[in-house]
Amino acid sequence: SRATQGREVNADPARITADVRSATADLAPHERPAVIVIAAAPFSIGGGELTSNLKLRRAAIVAMHAAALDAGYAALERDGGEPPRVVRP
Repeated sequence: SRATQGREVNADPARITADVRSATADLAPHERPAVIVIAAAPFSIGGGELTSNLKLRRAAIVAMHAAALDAGYAALERDGGEPPRVVRP
């Protein structure tokens, strides 16, 4: 599902995983995402995730979602399995 302003993201982790695996099948393993965080709201300038030119503020995004990213990587290490791991903050 697409995230739209004012509405909750209703995304199916299994579908996201399958879509990402399909889209990245030709990439080397180190180029594929290991963890995908489904953000609660779209990125915005006011939220600090985007610049005024609508570029991603990567450091800010990583900082804001650090707990979810850490949980996703920990789950991969603990449970094994193939990435990507889809998590929610």
